[in-house]
Amino acid sequence: MAEDRKAEILQAFKRLVSQFGLDKTTMQDIAKEAGVSVGVIYKDYANKEELIDAYADSVIKRFVTEYQKIINTSSSPEQQLHDLVVGAFKLINQTIIEDLGFHQILADDNSLKYVRKNFSRKKEIEEHLTKTITEILQDGVTQKVFRIEDIQQTAVLFLEAFDGYFIKILLGGGDMEYYLPKIEMMFEFLLKNIKGR
Repeated sequence: MAEDRKAEILQAFKRLVSQFGLDKTTMQDIAKEAGVSVGVIYKDYANKEELIDAYADSVIKRFVTEYQKIINTSSSPEQQLHDLVVGAFKLINQTIIEDLGFHQILADDNSLKYVRKNFSRKKEIEEHLTKTITEILQDGVTQKVFRIEDIQQTAVLFLEAFDGYFIKILLGGGDMEYYLPKIEMMFEFLLKNIKGR
């Protein structure tokens, strides 16, 4: 019962934050949305920062699940890599548009305004993407599709090549129609280099 209540409080928090943002969502608002008292919230979450951490963790878990859904494992390594990169940008863009709280967490990552743990949320997303890219590259090397000496480093550099587009989408309000052709061009450029042809 307590776990159900805790989940409902978190869901109420997510609904409010996605609409109004982190700063404008109060504990009183959350209590009203969840149909509980503020005191009940404090039994499950010591403070708003704990709610923010739980909320951010749930978004990261959703991203990891969605990344795996994006990739068709029966596709070629090139196609898997393409689908992951483009799909990840689309997913992040859509989440930024739909969820003001997530946008604030990513935008304020460097200021640590909403980050209470000892890691960056953007860094956590990058780590999951890097791991998946590494697995695809390894598969491509095994299949002799890619010619790479240091797979791990290549995965890191591959993802870092798209950092500028991520920042622009984050700060520019998510104009994917403008950035998608540029992302595709960068992908083709990188693909040619890792294929070694």
